[in-house]
Amino acid sequence: MSVDSSLFVFALFDTSALLFLTVYIVITLSDLECDYLNAHQCCNKLNKWVIPELISYAILVILLLFTNHWFLFILNGPMLSWIGYKYYSIPKGNIGFYDATEVHNRGNLKQLMKFSMIRLAFHLIHFFIYLYCMIIALIESYFVTRVAVNLKTSDSAKMSSKPTKTHLALKKADNYNHNDFDSKLMVCLMNRSAICLPVTERSEPLTGEDVLDKVYNQLRDQNIDYDKPLYFDPKYKNLFAIWVTSAYLELQLQPTHRPFTVLTNWDQLLFKHGPIELVTDPQLIRKDEPNLSFQRNVFCDKSRDNEIGVSDMGALRLLYFEAKLNVLDGRYPYDDYEQLAAYQAAIDLGPYDQNEHSIQYFRQHLNEFIPCNHVKGSDGNKINGLMRTLSRGTQTHRCAQRIVDKYRDISNHKWTDYDLLKAYLDICHTIPAYGSAYFSAQIERPIKSSFASLMSHFDLKVWVAVNKDGLHLISKEKPELLLSIDYDDLCWAVGCPQDSSDPNCIPCLFIQIPDESDKNTILQIFSRQYKLIESILHSFIEEAKAKSSSQPMSPSCDVTDSAQPIAAQRVITYESNPKLSLLRKKLSLATFDGSGQCINKTGSWVRSQHRKTIN
Repeated sequence: MSVDSSLFVFALFDTSALLFLTVYIVITLSDLECDYLNAHQCCNKLNKWVIPELISYAILVILLLFTNHWFLFILNGPMLSWIGYKYYSIPKGNIGFYDATEVHNRGNLKQLMKFSMIRLAFHLIHFFIYLYCMIIALIESYFVTRVAVNLKTSDSAKMSSKPTKTHLALKKADNYNHNDFDSKLMVCLMNRSAICLPVTERSEPLTGEDVLDKVYNQLRDQNIDYDKPLYFDPKYKNLFAIWVTSAYLELQLQPTHRPFTVLTNWDQLLFKHGPIELVTDPQLIRKDEPNLSFQRNVFCDKSRDNEIGVSDMGALRLLYFEAKLNVLDGRYPYDDYEQLAAYQAAIDLGPYDQNEHSIQYFRQHLNEFIPCNHVKGSDGNKINGLMRTLSRGTQTHRCAQRIVDKYRDISNHKWTDYDLLKAYLDICHTIPAYGSAYFSAQIERPIKSSFASLMSHFDLKVWVAVNKDGLHLISKEKPELLLSIDYDDLCWAVGCPQDSSDPNCIPCLFIQIPDESDKNTILQIFSRQYKLIESILHSFIEEAKAKSSSQPMSPSCDVTDSAQPIAAQRVITYESNPKLSLLRKKLSLATFDGSGQCINKTGSWVRSQHRKTIN
């Protein structure tokens, strides 16, 4: 059990005792007021609890002070001072705080009742505060303990675990040596349908390029079975690729990669690159089922010579299906989601019908057109999140109203399907993260002291989106673009844990954010997928170098000591980039001057004991 867990368990029990004692005092004073007790009996009963109450409350406040819970300490300090003042201001000659000769004089009984009721309300409120803090602390303590225990046993557990039926079939398929081998391969499309590909016996293993060709041929052969054909011109085949995806990891297969080999080794890939909860609970790894999917090729740019110039309806529909899913998942942050929703409604529902496509219809199906966390407006701050939740009904109605208005305007233009698809994709092309590969990560919230840690306790979950334009940071709580850096401005380094056996130490990427001055601002991005991120960054940068060797690039900055800024070895000054100013207040940053001295810091840069120890 952690220090915070022990503290809040004690605080809960201590506050419960003080709460019951205050109730006892109120009942006893009520009995005195109703003449069920005389003044001497009442005061004798109450005076023996005055010092124990003061000591137990003082111990709690002192513990809050020494454990740096400043917010709770400031809340409890005035009450402790008031109780202490009342105790030490007892007139000489009185038998105690409650005196039989004074209790009925000058309305003292009413004042004592009022003082007791204030303490009762105060302790009741703090009881629920400590209960909330205790639950949060226990969950975090349990999480860290389970991770430490499972790290030592996860390898043996994985080896001894019983494989699933899917994995057994895949292992059999990878051999390709059985005479009776006859199987089908399922490849998912982004319109939530799938294609079954017959896999026959082969002398060579099936590769990613083979699967891509089979999907293309199947779309061509089954063209007549679709209301809206998905077959496309062969010259657009380079726009797409085969991916292996699951809830925890997404990988694009290269033409020479073997899908069955990747699928059969998926557990090992998850254990190596998956989020930390998979190390905590190996059952999640065994339950995860990867899928082959037909998606956009991340290495294909969106220039007019490639995607923007596409005029083939089949290719446009496939690109639209994927873009729509990414919009609804919050991976494509955009300022006007209602406009995208209106185009989606025109594509999927057809022309506007005021009887069928009413505001009530869109309110009931809003999650099918707008990212679910866009309307909810979730926030790391619990108070802000509560207020936004209370106003969600009004926001939902306004959002549905705007969709209907824009949907009606689009229908009045009588655009063709081609025009609607192009309009939707043209908007998506303006989104910096369009066509990215996504990696799970987390960043620290910009808490400058432990005073604010009560409201914003956990790290912010983010997507690290990497495409041919640069690196982008997207919040998972709300579809917001937190950061976007072009490759010309990108400079990074990798920080590895000092203690590799500690699962609570997560590797991180140090990203240098361009600045007009000679100052250097550093952001930490914690992710167990840092090797995948670094690999794709190197691929894009090397490709850009090959195309234009005359433009200097900054692929990486090597650092040997993460306590120093990246720019300690090479100072870089950048021109103003408006994209880099997006929501910087939500990032936990450290700023260094030209000599390498830290002049401003937040998050774990502030604390002397890091929750994530970086080498």
